[in-house]
Formats: sequence, structure tokens, C-alpha cells
Amino acid sequence: RAEPAEAQQRKAIQPNTRYLLFQIFTSDRKPGVGVFPPSGHIESTVQDITARIGTKGDKKNKLGICLGPLTLGDSEEEVCKIIREGFDIAKKNDVAIAFHIDDQMFWENSKDKRDTLNSRANIEWTDWNGTTSTGRRLDWSEHPTKVAPPLCVNSGAVQVAVTARAQLIGHELKKQIANLRREGKEHLYAGVIAGWESMIGADFATGKHTGYHALSNKGFSAANPPTRIDLELSQLLKQFIELWAKQLVEGGAPPDKIFCHIAFTPQGLGRTDVKVTERMGFAAPDIAFSKWYQPGFSLYPEGNTLEVIREHLQKHGAPHWAMSEGTNVVPNGMPGEPTMQSYLAKLFNHGAVTANTYSWGIGGNAERERNIFRRATENPEALSAYRKFLKGESLVVAQKTSAASSSEQLRAKIDRVQRQLP
Repeated sequence: RAEPAEAQQRKAIQPNTRYLLFQIFTSDRKPGVGVFPPSGHIESTVQDITARIGTKGDKKNKLGICLGPLTLGDSEEEVCKIIREGFDIAKKNDVAIAFHIDDQMFWENSKDKRDTLNSRANIEWTDWNGTTSTGRRLDWSEHPTKVAPPLCVNSGAVQVAVTARAQLIGHELKKQIANLRREGKEHLYAGVIAGWESMIGADFATGKHTGYHALSNKGFSAANPPTRIDLELSQLLKQFIELWAKQLVEGGAPPDKIFCHIAFTPQGLGRTDVKVTERMGFAAPDIAFSKWYQPGFSLYPEGNTLEVIREHLQKHGAPHWAMSEGTNVVPNGMPGEPTMQSYLAKLFNHGAVTANTYSWGIGGNAERERNIFRRATENPEALSAYRKFLKGESLVVAQKTSAASSSEQLRAKIDRVQRQLP
């Protein structure tokens, strides 16, 4: 069977460097986590990371950071400032630098005078009658969080805003990468993640999925609905991610280091009262594969999540890919892999070129031992695993014991009790 064209194209581009990145939040707009590194303390967080790990790797395996979210709610000046600061810190501290774009969550309160997004013409609907969304529902913690209403991804004004912002980012990246190249440090650029769990979001007040506005723009209606609404919305979402990636390339960003970011696998939280396609925000796994970007996924190791992602990668020709968000714990508190080394092995031993690890430093010293994500990311075994990867040593997968906890075993036990206890 012939490989998909995009897989053949990606295989022709062989990555020279693999990156172990740590996400550093540059905005407090991202809810659900609750705590963030202090504003303006990016470099001190970098120095904490490098000091505690003790090695920065080399041109084959490199330590780095990922800054974001870069949002549509930020001004052009703010976005360019973060990019320039990121490259300066990377060169000064000999670490790699990447950037993480929020594609459509935090667009409110834009400081650009040209902003035209806050209009009914650009907001998603919850039905064919044109009922506008009250806000987007984010299931990032035990209690859902409300943010700006989902944008209509094929609205003219939305596409104009995305085009302008992506080209701006691409142009700034091009300038900064050229500076790295002149200094012989081009390997310090790790890439850009175009999206932050991209999806067609759910309405906060009703829990209904949105997307009817975008479908209406395509000519569908209550009298003329799509045969498969889930497939239509998935394609609309893919086209939106591709718009970001195309315009990043148009601005000058290297295409082989543009990654998407979807979350189609269970993350330990989220809704159980809707269809699977709705729960993933119509971000079906196949939309991670395109000639315009490399695949990237949220990856918290619940159950067989890693194996499911690997199956989809094999289906599409085993391209190189990114763990765009994750660490070795499940958000509901269930344990992940037995060790961080095992978690990293299941990434880097199977084609991952980037692991964007979450939670380092959030909340400062007060949260270092209390936060489950930080305990997973910063514990002594994890630090040892990072050193091993950065020194180019082989990563080994640990076997789970029969006594190890898992969400599947917990569900099976609950089902068994409900069946047998009466």
C-alpha cells in the first residue's frame, strides 16, 4: 500500500535534533492550572531547570523551553517581544527555544485597534437558529472553566486575523532564526506549535457543541444538514489549523518545525455525557496529519494512550511528531508510566522529536511538592531520566506490575462491584 503523500514528504525531512522542552507560561489567561511562574521570570525559571537537571545536551538531544500561549488577545508588540526575549534567553543560556500558539481560546480583550473579532458575525452558534455561544467550556480541571466564546473558524474576519497574526509570527521567527544561523546556533530553534488543543469548542452554559455557524457558512442548514456533522466539523477544524500553518510558512517559519496540537485521547478528565467525537471537540486523530504541519498531541498516559497514538502514526507512514503537551501523570490523579524514563522512552523511541513537558515551576516553591503535575515533572527520578536522554543514553521502558493502579482497572472494579454487590 502506498504511503500518503504527506508522509512521504515528511520522511524526506530528517530532523537533526531531538528536543526535551519545558513549557513556561507567558500569560495568566490559561485557566485550570491555577498557578503560574511569576510574570517576567522566564529566565530565572530557565536557570532553575538547567541547574537542577545539570546538563543541556548537544546538537542531537537538546534541552529547551517553550513559551506561550501567544494569543490573539495579545498585541502584535507583545507577541514580538516574547519571541525576541525567547531567542535572547536561548542564546544566553544555551538552551533551545520553541513557541506555543493559542489558536482561538484567548482572543478577548485584544489590545490591537484593528481587532474586529468581538462581533456576532464571528461567534459560534449552538444550533441552526443562530443562538450564539455564551462562552467556551474548558474541562481542564474538576470544575469546567468559562472563557471567550468559540470563534467561527471560517468567518472572514477570523481568517483575516489569523492570517495577519501567523504571518507576523512567521516573519519574526525568520529574522531570529537567521541570527542563530549566523552564529552557528540554528539547532537552538525547536519549532512552533500551531494551536493549543485545537477543537470546535462546547458552549459553557448548555454544554452543547458549537460549529453550526461555520456549517451555515458552508451552505448547510436545518433543512439541509450534513450527512455526517462530525466529519464536516473535523474537516473545518483541520482547515483552520492548516490556515495557521500555511501563513506561518508564508511569513517565513520553517515548515518542518511546525506542529499541531490536538487532544483526541482520554486525558483523565472531560465529559462522559457526550459522544466521543464531541468530547474531543471534533479533533479526530486523522486531522493531525497534513502536508502543512507535523503531528502533535496532548499526551497524559492514561491507559493505552501512547499505544493508540502510535497506531495512528503508523497508519500515516510513521512521521516524526511532537508531544505538544503532557507529563507522566493523568490529570485525574491516576499514575502514568512507572517511571519518567519509561514515559520518555515511549515517546523518543517511537519517532517523537519534541517532548513539551508541562508544569515545571508553576506556583513557585509553595507548589513544588503539593502539585501532582510538578511532582511528576520534577521528582528525582524524572531529573535522572532527563539527564539520560540529554546524554544520548538509551531510554528503557519499565514494565508495569500487576499491582500497578490504572484507570482501566479502577473502572473494571467499579463495574464488577455494581454487578455483583446486589
